Amino acid sequence: MASIAILSHQHDRILWPRADGVGYNCPYLAGRMTLTLIERGHQVEIVHGLRARNPDPDLAILHVDLTRVPAEYLAFAAGFRNCLNATVADIAKTAISGALFADRPDWDGPVIVKSDLNCNGGGESAKQARRTGQAPAPSPAPDYPIFARIADVPEHLRNDPSLVIDRFLPEREGELYAIRHWVFCGEQGHCNRFLSTEPIIKGGNVLRKEPCEVPDALREIRRNLGFDFGKFDFVVHDGDVFLLDANKTPGSPPLLSAADHAALGRLVDGLEALLVRRHDG
Repeated sequence: MASIAILSHQHDRILWPRADGVGYNCPYLAGRMTLTLIERGHQVEIVHGLRARNPDPDLAILHVDLTRVPAEYLAFAAGFRNCLNATVADIAKTAISGALFADRPDWDGPVIVKSDLNCNGGGESAKQARRTGQAPAPSPAPDYPIFARIADVPEHLRNDPSLVIDRFLPEREGELYAIRHWVFCGEQGHCNRFLSTEPIIKGGNVLRKEPCEVPDALREIRRNLGFDFGKFDFVVHDGDVFLLDANKTPGSPPLLSAADHAALGRLVDGLEALLVRRHDG
């Protein structure tokens, strides 16, 4: 079987036993995949920092939960002969969003204010908390406020360098709002459409979930961004595809059904296919 390395930040926690001794804590999808890989007979090393016990595994995955990967981690990943996401260095909204107001300053429609950092800077805040022992600072725009036009955005939000302004381009179905999530590893993955009465769609307000196809335009965006593994949040607005968020360290959803376990298995199938193809090449 194969040897696989998960290259994480020194302050990340990918997988650890539960305090009750029953199973493992898996805040990241990569942790769930690790357990499945071990069940299939592979050797998996979770590397914390810049030194691996096995410097030449069959496959590595760069998995640093920061919006911008530090140069030393990119250099570390480049030293592995087969490394997924090795060139994915920056997933800030200013780097990946297809709806930036700055790209269409003539836009006179609604806008939405977001953190430029991934997940409201969750990865950065967690590491700061572990380094200092202090609670992370709250985001200045945690609720993604929507305004009718750019002139309505308060000056302190427009001038905050930690924030970004997107054109608000909702996907609609009647009175409902929709967002799509594509989770992928290699050629495998799953894509679902979530519908809600609320413009900001979260797990608690989802009314319906349904499978959907991945548009060719989004596959091209993925190729251009260099993603082998990750999660894309996007909408289809007036027939056009807009990537809103890209995550190279997606979180682990609860595995509640046989379909959830099957989806996880397909992602691991995708990783194994990459492993075989790259190892044989």
